[in-house]
Amino acid sequence: MRNWAGRWPLVGRGVELEYFAAALADPGCRGFIVGGAAGVGKSRLAEECVERAAAAGFRVGRATASVAAGAVPLGAIAHLLPTGVDLTDPVAGFAAVARELADGPGRQWVLFVDDMHLLDAASAVLLRQLMDTGALLLIGTVRTGEPYGEAVAALRSGDSVYRVDPTELGPEQVEVLLQAALGRPLARRTLHELSAASGGNVLYLRELVLGALAAGNLTEDGEIWHLVDDRLPGTARLTEMIGARLAAADPAGRPVLELLALCEPLPLTYAEALAPPEATAALEQAGLIRVTQDRRRTTVSLAHPLYGEVLRAGLPLLRRRALLLDQAARVQARGARRRGDLLHIATWRLAATGTADPALLTQAAVLARHAHDLPRTVALLAAAGHTSKGIADTLALSVRTVDNHLQHAYAKLGVTTRLELTRALRVVE
Repeated sequence: MRNWAGRWPLVGRGVELEYFAAALADPGCRGFIVGGAAGVGKSRLAEECVERAAAAGFRVGRATASVAAGAVPLGAIAHLLPTGVDLTDPVAGFAAVARELADGPGRQWVLFVDDMHLLDAASAVLLRQLMDTGALLLIGTVRTGEPYGEAVAALRSGDSVYRVDPTELGPEQVEVLLQAALGRPLARRTLHELSAASGGNVLYLRELVLGALAAGNLTEDGEIWHLVDDRLPGTARLTEMIGARLAAADPAGRPVLELLALCEPLPLTYAEALAPPEATAALEQAGLIRVTQDRRRTTVSLAHPLYGEVLRAGLPLLRRRALLLDQAARVQARGARRRGDLLHIATWRLAATGTADPALLTQAAVLARHAHDLPRTVALLAAAGHTSKGIADTLALSVRTVDNHLQHAYAKLGVTTRLELTRALRVVE
């Protein structure tokens, strides 16, 4: 049986690898830094760079920085230091290390340090001196939004240090990666679900696939892979990683995260009512929320859809109820002026208590119907006490409304059927 948990192919990083090739060929290059959010694929890209350097004849070494290793001077790179070098005198010791590395067999050293932002100051100072002498070329990964000291900052600075910041994969790249990893194409719905749930984050995508495979929810029929249903349970590792990332956030911003998990997106003014501006800014800096501006309106949403799932799973029932009811009251107190506010209020009250004012639910159902959200229309009408016949009549009216819009569009284009419309659009294109 194939080991799906093994290393996956590297997809969509051609530009970054070409940039690394240029760095490797540049005699003046001293470092190559891969930055980005957690799970975007920094380590996988850096490892590919290390392998290419080794294939080009460079001597390579690897180290992983961590909080624990950072508490000990030179803890992350101690295993790479030549034996017999005395570092009690930093100046003489650093010079001795540089001589030992330079005198070794083969070409220049290439050292890969994963999570470089966690390095201790002594390691960072030593590595910078080795870089400046030309004894090694440093490949390092750094996570966006993480704090680091001045010594580590020096590793990332200067014209001699190249930097790339890979982003999440697009839907087309996700498709290429999954087909390469799984060996067969995926059904369109399955591909859409995995791409949307992962947000193009390579690590999250991998854990979602592994979780679905383990649960028997992702299966193949000899030709394509498909989801049995829309469940994407992920893995315990995925939940732990996201939970740890959320737990590390400023506690003052926690109410904002919890409310976004239930009611996103939100106007920035609502987020600022729950937490100080500096706490909200810290959440954005840490890559946990996304702030966007559309003309005069600024909105806030979670930076990744999986953050919402983990937050909701950890919310006690009474806390969830309080958040939903408070937000409904907050929007109602401001006059519910925006289009869709009544739909939100009704949905939140229904989710919090299982009931709401029938008139409000009916109004919300009308809004949902105009938005062509038929499942929500049915749920709201049923909660308002409408009979099956009333719900069926409403849905029939929705269908007739859609048909009327289509017929109007057909008439404007001088066509009478969907096939003729498709041909007409091709001519227009």
